[in-house]
Amino acid sequence: LVFAKDIKSWFSMQKFFNHVLGISDRDLTTIEWAVVTQRLIELQKRFPAQFIREFHDEHDIVSRILRKDNYMIALVDGPLQGAMHLEHPILNRGWGRFIDRMFDSEYKVDPRFLASPHMLQQRFYLAGMVNLLLAPFIVVFLLIFFALKNAQRFHTDPRSLSTRSWSVEAKYTFRKYSELPHCFQRRLSKAVPWAEKYVQQFASPLMSIIARFVQFMCSSLLAILIAMWLMNEQLMKLDFLFLGIHRNLYWYMGVIAMCLGVARSFVIQSSNSNEAVRMLRQCAAYTNHLPKSWLEIGLSSPEVYRSFSELFMLNVAIPGVQRSVFLQEMMGVMITPWILWLVLPNKAEDILTFLRHHTVEKPAVNSICTFADFSSEGFIKHGTALKESKAAPAQGPQPTTTHPHSESVAARRELQRERVEGKFEKSFVGFKANHPNWEPPEEGQAFLCRLMETVEHLSEETAEWHQHPHTRLYQAPRAPGPQGGGGGDVAG
Repeated sequence: LVFAKDIKSWFSMQKFFNHVLGISDRDLTTIEWAVVTQRLIELQKRFPAQFIREFHDEHDIVSRILRKDNYMIALVDGPLQGAMHLEHPILNRGWGRFIDRMFDSEYKVDPRFLASPHMLQQRFYLAGMVNLLLAPFIVVFLLIFFALKNAQRFHTDPRSLSTRSWSVEAKYTFRKYSELPHCFQRRLSKAVPWAEKYVQQFASPLMSIIARFVQFMCSSLLAILIAMWLMNEQLMKLDFLFLGIHRNLYWYMGVIAMCLGVARSFVIQSSNSNEAVRMLRQCAAYTNHLPKSWLEIGLSSPEVYRSFSELFMLNVAIPGVQRSVFLQEMMGVMITPWILWLVLPNKAEDILTFLRHHTVEKPAVNSICTFADFSSEGFIKHGTALKESKAAPAQGPQPTTTHPHSESVAARRELQRERVEGKFEKSFVGFKANHPNWEPPEEGQAFLCRLMETVEHLSEETAEWHQHPHTRLYQAPRAPGPQGGGGGDVAG
């Protein structure tokens, strides 16, 4: 039924693009999104009576499309951080239904929903019961879907067993507010090569040595089997017993070829900590995620690598040794009911309070998340006010003793603060880059001017450094001391 409903919507959308906006199916695959929004705005100016609700600019259009996505990103960075495992896609998909129930028919946040934490808790309990009953069927479905999706890929390229992809948690962490899916996917795709190069810097040398040995043995055996096939093809049809397996040589040749491909994927080049730093910084240029804690520890440290591996996980891994996307999906089926029963009901009041404080009503789009509001009010709330709160000194007595639980809470709050701070401005800059014709408010224009001045200043410093690279090797000469000695020290 849902699929049939979607097909009807797709045909209506196709008719609108083809006949109203004048965009053919062929042009739709290559046209820029900014052109589509510009034609929509021009159409509204020509026929204002044909639109049920007037929108003003590109920001209003995107706010309607990504209304639910923006709320979900804000919840993950806010009350849901640390309270649920978003790398479990089963639980993540269920939040779509939760977001749908927030709004009424006019896409305004329902006041009855915000005023009833008990009702939200009951929905969590009911969803947990449904997930528990469906867990066996979901496990079977995931296994069959995984086999059908990856069997051909693993057969043609066994090295794909060691490939990695971004986890669901990473996607919510990296995604900016009001960032369209195709823009976000394009940004993540550009970060993948640098992320793979960074991870390769920390591959185990022992594993590489073992992989080289397995590669040599498999290559030798495969060469012998190919020679036997060239000399006498009938030998390949004979059955041989090896390790309790009774198969012909064609079967052994296929297994050896697959083992050879897997072994090649684990062969690495020599690691270099300087290269690791450069690779991670290049990756962060696209993900816009480089926490201060990583910089303090060192980008080439094993601790940062382990944190990064939680975001850029293997698609398939050995259980108990490394985490993988597939294992997280399987575990998520079992863990989801318990999260819905034991964790999320305790967060119901925090979730509703967060929604009340971070919802704003706009005439053109109704309820939207304040973090995705790039108007003057949004800059006042999440730009200037946030910077003032950061600069304000801490009030009240500071604790003199620490407790393991308090340390973990403080670390979680520090991580949450790092994820929230600056994300509004990054989202604003990204939105402006994807919509060059959009006119931001005065506060946004002033922010862009300050940003351009900073970029120009850094460019001048970089150019000066390249013109005089020797200045970083030596320090200025010291003034003579009391004893008359002096001279410059080599900075190394």
